[in-house]
Amino acid sequence: VRNVQVRGGYILHVGVVEGTLSVNDKVRLTIDDFRRNLIMKNHTGTHILNYALRAILGDTVDQRGSLVAPDRLRFDFSSKGAMTPDELKQTEVICNKMIEQSLQVYAKDASLEESKRIDGLRAVFDETYPDPVRIVSIGVSIDDLLNKPPKATGREYSVEFCGGTHLKTSKHIDQLIIVTEEAIAKGIRRIVAVTGPEAEKCNKKADQLDHSLQDLSRRVRDSSSLNTTSISSRLTFNKEIFQFNENISQANISQWRREYQRNQLKELKTILIELDKADSKNQITKAVEQCRDILTKYPDRKCLIANFEMGNDTKNLSTVINQIRTQSTDVAIMLFSVDHETDKFVCLANVSDVQVKEKHLKANEWVQKVIAEANGRGGGKDTQAQATNCDAKQLDHCVQLAEEFVLLKLNSSS
Repeated sequence: VRNVQVRGGYILHVGVVEGTLSVNDKVRLTIDDFRRNLIMKNHTGTHILNYALRAILGDTVDQRGSLVAPDRLRFDFSSKGAMTPDELKQTEVICNKMIEQSLQVYAKDASLEESKRIDGLRAVFDETYPDPVRIVSIGVSIDDLLNKPPKATGREYSVEFCGGTHLKTSKHIDQLIIVTEEAIAKGIRRIVAVTGPEAEKCNKKADQLDHSLQDLSRRVRDSSSLNTTSISSRLTFNKEIFQFNENISQANISQWRREYQRNQLKELKTILIELDKADSKNQITKAVEQCRDILTKYPDRKCLIANFEMGNDTKNLSTVINQIRTQSTDVAIMLFSVDHETDKFVCLANVSDVQVKEKHLKANEWVQKVIAEANGRGGGKDTQAQATNCDAKQLDHCVQLAEEFVLLKLNSSS
């Protein structure tokens, strides 16, 4: 049996027949108790979730659909926007507090007119209900709600029209975890949650991720405070952060815990970015000092070729050249930077207008000559050009080629 429906006063069992079945045959119906218990956990959990959402988001929340399965529950509701991580956390807290209170679950048929007078009673938007209708209440007897005057209000409890199967007490849900909250249409959000053993799995996985994240955070912060992070170590940390983000995106854990973990990863990423900035600033300062020392030692020199370990970004090399140019306007400059992580190097050439005009030394030709045997990619203008993705094994040879080419041009009489 795959489905059971009530049609025209008859209970219809829909499924697939194995063997033969004839009119007037007697059959025995049995229930898969294990599966049914899981469904009951999720169904009663859905009612509690409905109540908690109203408590957090207000009376504007209307149910727009639901699914109760053995392994999960799904709840669609009206909302103006996405729930924040704190709202999701508060919703979970309310749900699990109701579960821990071991509230009794009541069910009773009553006339539709009488039932609708219950203040705070929840019903599915645009749903047509039978008369009499079945009421399910968690934490308060339905008689107390129907009394005149009522001894309790439905706004303080979970009270809904429902014909489904439920637990006897909320405690049997064990716990409820919201794993996703997302938009499915304009003004409609969808929550997927789990209860019982599936919720326990979620918590264990989230705890494991928390433990791993604490370890990663400790290592990043310790390296930052001790100033022991190198470029390679920061690259390794960034790879760990990226992989960790992938892991939590795929993990079946509480949505609010996932968002909290992502925020922690963003904080670690910010620390590494600031370290990169500080390191780049120090590298630029040292490189400029080295270049100026060379030009000071050889004041008649008309070219400057130097090699640094500043990664594969030409922006830092450009900054170095710009600072050198403030004092040395007529020097042909080519700077190299190697990245040991990728085993590649980049180079940046800068030539004065005078050298282009009088010595026919062009930065783009200089770069192409240098990287011809390094399988790099390069190009640019007469006064400035760059190359990237060059084979670091050819670096020494390329530096030699750079010097030979520029001296040939500068020493020519034309």
